[in-house]
Amino acid sequence: MNNDFIIFSSIHNPILILLLCPLFFQTDSFSRRVLSDFSSYSCYLVVCLSDKQKIIIENDNLYVYMNRSKKIGKNKYIQKMDKIMAQQKCVDFLSQCSEEDGGYKVKYIERITSVAKLGKEHFITAYFDNGKLKGSQTKEEKIAIIAQLFEWEIACKQDDESGILVIENF
Repeated sequence: MNNDFIIFSSIHNPILILLLCPLFFQTDSFSRRVLSDFSSYSCYLVVCLSDKQKIIIENDNLYVYMNRSKKIGKNKYIQKMDKIMAQQKCVDFLSQCSEEDGGYKVKYIERITSVAKLGKEHFITAYFDNGKLKGSQTKEEKIAIIAQLFEWEIACKQDDESGILVIENF
């Protein structure tokens, strides 16, 4: 990213006009960062289905699913999903996505929700130690934790060596 800028001033006008290169304002959005992760243990996404049910799925698994079913390449995939996520749209094209495809339905779990109500920092402290999930949770609880982190725009993925859920630092 080019962070160069130009300052223009006028002798007759003491007000400085700052013109910034348009790229200066273009930041990598959370969705673009997670959508660009195509590693074998990629970041989890949360996607709303047309019936308002949410699923979590690793980015690479979703890309493979969409490439197989819709025949789209990585750039088109990133553009399409970035737009869906930015507009918080619910989609119907994932209705056939199953656990075999890597999609898991998010279930409401009171214990996870009540900890989340205490705030992001409390939630992370309660469930993570140095960015790694601590304790033992059921599969449904892990899914709910992933969904809550995603809502706060905190990326997470399975560690490729230990298999532990970890918070991803970009």
